[in-house]
Amino acid sequence: RRSASYPDYVYQGVKTNATRAELLKYGSGVKGATMSSPFPIPQNGLEVLWNHTLRFRGLTDSYTAVASSVTSGGQRMDVLRQYEYFFKYSMLGAEPADLDNTIFLLKRKTLAPANLAGSITLVHETLDQIRSPRKSWIYMPGQRRLRRTPDLAYDTADVNTNSIRTVDQVDMFNGAPDYYDWELKGKQEIYIPYNAYKVHQGNVKLDDILMDHHINPALLRYEAHRVWVIEAKLRVGYSHRYSTRRYYVDEDSWSIVYAEEYDEDGKLWEVTEAHVINYYEVPVVYTTLEVTYDLEDGRYYAEGLDNERDSTMNFSYDLSERDFSPSAVRREAKR
Repeated sequence: RRSASYPDYVYQGVKTNATRAELLKYGSGVKGATMSSPFPIPQNGLEVLWNHTLRFRGLTDSYTAVASSVTSGGQRMDVLRQYEYFFKYSMLGAEPADLDNTIFLLKRKTLAPANLAGSITLVHETLDQIRSPRKSWIYMPGQRRLRRTPDLAYDTADVNTNSIRTVDQVDMFNGAPDYYDWELKGKQEIYIPYNAYKVHQGNVKLDDILMDHHINPALLRYEAHRVWVIEAKLRVGYSHRYSTRRYYVDEDSWSIVYAEEYDEDGKLWEVTEAHVINYYEVPVVYTTLEVTYDLEDGRYYAEGLDNERDSTMNFSYDLSERDFSPSAVRREAKR
């Protein structure tokens, strides 16, 4: 059953991209594309990767959700956050020249626990991150100021994940691809996480989802789908904690649904799953739960747990580009 679907303007955008999208030199970005994945008929690994990075995820988005780090002994650290996105790349009627080298703007605010509440991360995600790296800021309540964070990239540890996840593992992979050589391994049919409506239900309790060592499998769904397989090998002269990374990309949504991360000795270290659903009110296929498993230490990190609350993805939330300026975040933090 092929359940992925999108608005007509997204399909039109993909058709237009097919005739004019091109990789920039060294694959550092894409030109001539807007709205959604630029390469419907990809020819190499980098084109598949950019299809994931630039896939349609709505125009704006707002939601609150819990992220939980679970130790090998089953102890949890739950962090409640509010997320707001403005997808500039997908603006209706936008031409490539209108993007100002921007994919999206993100504001992530911590709401609980009390000792972390009030911190805000602001990200301006750039398209060509070699020419212009992402811009990011962090507001810490104790310091009462918004400061630039030049190291929010690559294998910097993602905050409050107990160092299970790196910054470039958010959304399965994000950021500049320049640390790796990318190879298209081909296509295959495998069982992947899909239509994860059971674990997405608001009345399911976190205690029933977050088991020792893994997510409760009774709440998960896997379907046979065709995927594109790409592999990234760390380039000579570059340093990253993962020497090899393999990604499995859903043919219909261009979402990376599985990721394998290998250590410097070539041993499988971590596996990440993206459990996707179709938000039919848009419609758009988007991740409802992302889970990274540390196979070496028997621990894991889960993000996107919007259960036990009235909040779900709001794709019609009234947001504009000016809501994501540093001055707007400073004003919000002081309220």
